Amino acid sequence: MAQEVPWYEVKPGARFRDIKASGGPPAAKGDRVEVLFAAAASEADLDEGNYLESTLDPPGHFETILDDAHLLPGLVLTVEGMQAGGSLRRVELASEWAYADRGYRDIVAPFQTLYLDLILSTVEKV
Repeated sequence: MAQEVPWYEVKPGARFRDIKASGGPPAAKGDRVEVLFAAAASEADLDEGNYLESTLDPPGHFETILDDAHLLPGLVLTVEGMQAGGSLRRVELASEWAYADRGYRDIVAPFQTLYLDLILSTVEKV
């Protein structure tokens, strides 16, 4: 049986584990990044493909600036340092690093922990 990849806690309530690394340039705050993602209510839901929201099927990249004005604070913390070119990172964000008491549309409930699989396609230094 394969050994499970350990979690790395960036800050309490925001952690990740790298499932697949790539050799591209690392993302830094302020960079323009292009990401594929799947978000779910649990890690099991990610594994089973029960997504709250996804750009994986059909594939559609999400392009943004890596900063707090454009992304959830927990995503900035966990995408920073990822390498472009197909890195796959599993992320767990407690509600304070995601949508907190607001929730998101009818997709994410208030105070819900989010689980995400992120694939970093490109990084552009700006």
